[in-house]
Amino acid sequence: MSSAAGRAVRHLFLRRLPGQCMTVFLSIPPRIEASRWLPWTDSGANESGMNGRPRLFCLPHAGGSAALFRPWMRAAQARGIVLCPVELPGRGTWRDAAPRRDMRALVTAMADDLAPTLASGRCALFGHSLGGLVCAFLADELKHRGIAVDRLYLSAIALDRGWRDRGWSALDDAALCGLLALSDATPPEILANAEFMSRAMPTIRADLALAEQSSFGGTLDMSVTVMSGTHDDVAPFARVAEWQRVCSGPFRHIEYPEGHHFLRQRLGDILSRVAADFAAAPPAAPESSTTPSPAMSPGVDGLPTS
Repeated sequence: MSSAAGRAVRHLFLRRLPGQCMTVFLSIPPRIEASRWLPWTDSGANESGMNGRPRLFCLPHAGGSAALFRPWMRAAQARGIVLCPVELPGRGTWRDAAPRRDMRALVTAMADDLAPTLASGRCALFGHSLGGLVCAFLADELKHRGIAVDRLYLSAIALDRGWRDRGWSALDDAALCGLLALSDATPPEILANAEFMSRAMPTIRADLALAEQSSFGGTLDMSVTVMSGTHDDVAPFARVAEWQRVCSGPFRHIEYPEGHHFLRQRLGDILSRVAADFAAAPPAAPESSTTPSPAMSPGVDGLPTS
């Protein structure tokens, strides 16, 4: 992308980001010192977890980047939550990598790199559309590794793969741009920028293919909240409600009177609900322990038996 085009796109996104969702190749220089997955909260996520502050890890929709959630960070902080936007390969600060097309490979890589951070304290996962599907797979992968996620928030995503597989990833560029225009996910100025869209298309297609090809077959045993929009034809209420079939813990379904991108209007309400959920289930008090003397019954290598 030319420097002039890059500046124009960056200016547009910075001006319209709170009300727009298409944030694939936002021209923000990558931060070398930060984690690939957590470009703005790498060290803070660990420290906050160890200090007992609840953390909300947020994953974007198809074609979106972690920049979508940057405007949420201050609002979350005001509610006592550390919000951690998660970057996926092939966009934003990680745009030099190829986007992933295999869900199992994606969540395995995420779990490999993020497990220590996620295990360091209380945390919840929030994902919108494709991001919600990734969250479900990630939570299931973490469960098999013995890492518990406190809560899961799945926004605007249907459980049934057959419903999600509409062949959108196979559309030609013109048809796919038309679909994006109808969904109101992308500013017209961006859709009209041929250079920008030509670079964004591989990531958009890969993400759509990821949603179309991934069938969730696990069980979610944490508290799960699903969200849907009354006027959402992509993930209607009944299809989102089907997540209850794979949940063994508390389940809640919230419906907002908007379409697929209700995040724009419901930021405050969503964060307030997350804060209330964490407050309703405070962290367990640490167990008291006493260092045994040599005369006490020792366990393996001198450690007390439990």
